[in-house]
Amino acid sequence: NRLEEEGFRPCIQRVDLAVLVDTCLETLVTIAETKGLTLAVAGLDTVPAIGADAPLLRRVIENLISNAVKFTESGRVRLSAEAEGDQVRVIVSDTGPGIPAGDLDRIFDRYYQIGRRRRTRHGGFGLGLAFCRQAVTAMGGRIGVASQEGHGSQFWFTVPVSGELPAT
Repeated sequence: NRLEEEGFRPCIQRVDLAVLVDTCLETLVTIAETKGLTLAVAGLDTVPAIGADAPLLRRVIENLISNAVKFTESGRVRLSAEAEGDQVRVIVSDTGPGIPAGDLDRIFDRYYQIGRRRRTRHGGFGLGLAFCRQAVTAMGGRIGVASQEGHGSQFWFTVPVSGELPAT
C-alpha cells in the first residue's frame, strides 16, 4: 500500500549488496537445504555499492529467492550480480519447472498466478511479484523474467549504482 501512495518516495541510501544478500540468506538457506537444493551466490564482490531503499530491496530479494526455492523441486537456486554501466543487474535463476510462454507477459500483474495446480500446491495470493515490480521501479530500476517451460527461470532486476546520494 505504501508503494502505491501518491508522493511515495523510497529512502535511497548507499547499500552494499553483498551485506544485504547475506542477511536475506539467513533463513532462506535453511529452507533450501530442507528441500535438498543448493543455494549459491556469485558476483557480489565485483559490483559497486548501489543506491536503494534497503528494506524494500531486501523484500524484493527475499521474495525472488523464496519463490525460486518454493517452485524448484531439485537442483539449485542461484543469485548473481553484475555491473552494467550505471546499473547493477541482480539475477535469481533456478532449475525449476519454468514458466509457460503464455504467462510471461502477466507474471508481474497483481493477483496473477500460474495454473490452478500451482496455486493449490504452493499457496500465495499473487502479490509478491507485483510488489517486486513496484519496489524496483520506485528505486529507479527495471525488472523482468526469462523462462522456458521445463528449463527453469531467471528473474532479474536492475538498480542504480550509488553516486552522489541526496542529503538526509
